[in-house]
Amino acid sequence: MSTPFLNGWDALLRANLGHVLLCTQRVARAMVAEGRGGSVVNITSIEGTRAAPGYAAYSAAKAGVLNLTQTAALEL
Repeated sequence: MSTPFLNGWDALLRANLGHVLLCTQRVARAMVAEGRGGSVVNITSIEGTRAAPGYAAYSAAKAGVLNLTQTAALEL
């Protein structure tokens, strides 16, 4: 794999999954610290649940958002 490809892959994952992780963590920590329940709602796209030619990195990131959200719900 070429470096430009990896740079693009990393940037796309950071923007579409990494930032969702950081935001979810921050909100979850505040909810736990306050001792109150609540909900974290992350929004993704249909590409997280189906294959789309030419969208491997984007689809992987969106699938990651789905799994991250479900896992956080179980852990919290």
